[in-house]
Amino acid sequence: MTSFPRDEVGTLARTFNGMVEGLVERDRIKAERDRLEVEKTRYRETLQRYVSRQVADRILSEHGTPFLKGERRDVTILFSDIRGFTRMSERMQPEEVVLLLNEYFSLMIDIVFKYDGMLDKFIGDCVMAVFGAPEGHPDDAIRAVRTALEMRDAVRRFNDRRAQEGKEMIQGGIGINSGQAVAGSIGSQERMEYTVIGDNVNLASRLTSSATSGQILISEQTYRKVGNYVRAAKLPSIQVKGKEAPVDIYEIEDLAATETVAMPGGGQRQ
Repeated sequence: MTSFPRDEVGTLARTFNGMVEGLVERDRIKAERDRLEVEKTRYRETLQRYVSRQVADRILSEHGTPFLKGERRDVTILFSDIRGFTRMSERMQPEEVVLLLNEYFSLMIDIVFKYDGMLDKFIGDCVMAVFGAPEGHPDDAIRAVRTALEMRDAVRRFNDRRAQEGKEMIQGGIGINSGQAVAGSIGSQERMEYTVIGDNVNLASRLTSSATSGQILISEQTYRKVGNYVRAAKLPSIQVKGKEAPVDIYEIEDLAATETVAMPGGGQRQ
């Protein structure tokens, strides 16, 4: 039987222990890496419920995963809904109602994502979109206005097609407001939703209720941000629920029609 000097045994033991510790550390690092990857995938899936895949990837790349914490953000909120939809749906078969809403929402979502907006939620026949959370841009207000104008055009084309098919047309109104809101993941462990809340969100909703068919109403706060880029008419102030003083509003007619206007949020208007 071969014997080894004590110092060699000690060296072998230390080497072996080092190897074991290295393997344990490697497994720990792998487990942590796997955990982070699972977490990142979960966050990406959550994000993609609200924003386009490209925006979701950019947010995760630049900010990591802790984007769902509560914070105050400067945002522009857009609501768009279908006028008289409840009465309209009563004249339709259930499958027709579902098909109509799915087609309508698909059109609206594509436009929101085109301008890097966030699809906050559907409320019945209403779409709520946010510009400025979870990712902000200096021109979020004009992005929202561009979205609204394209939504209106999309509804017109949608109605042309429905008319050709002998189907009832839809009428919609849009309201937009800008200001601070609390953004974050709200709910319970069973169901969490990333959303924005606050008085400025409520005002955007009230403006939508005041808009007539095809009308885009914006608040004074939004007008200050987009006035140089749009053609808008000042309307008589309105009284809205939750506000003591009348609210100043403007109706968006179109983008500015000067010879060439550099437009935030994408290119130039000729």
